[in-house]
Amino acid sequence: MTINAIDARGLYTTSLTASEDLRGRNPAKVQEYRQNSSSIEEQGMGELAEGTGGTFFHNNNNLDAGFKAITQAPEVVYMLELPVEGVKANGSFHRLKVEVDREGTTVQTRRGYFIPKPEKRKN
Repeated sequence: MTINAIDARGLYTTSLTASEDLRGRNPAKVQEYRQNSSSIEEQGMGELAEGTGGTFFHNNNNLDAGFKAITQAPEVVYMLELPVEGVKANGSFHRLKVEVDREGTTVQTRRGYFIPKPEKRKN
């Protein structure tokens, strides 16, 4: 499954304005807090999309283009199968790296996969 995400906030700023009432707070700390908060808010969507090989549309006010980008089917799709014989079924994450030797090509792929531990049988 591939998950695409869109950050509907578009472009945003974390800068302070002259009209803001800081009430004795350190302006640098307030701005740092805003930057960290904004980053954390979009991090989940980005990780979800990237981790599944999807697209994350963000930092852009053209939401029409964003919806087109995340709903448009790829021009070409290749499905790769990997043999899992010899891979330990220990529940650990197995990293994937896909490279294409063709200029101008974009590759969307998941980061890896898990092979679950076998279920313990109850006697």
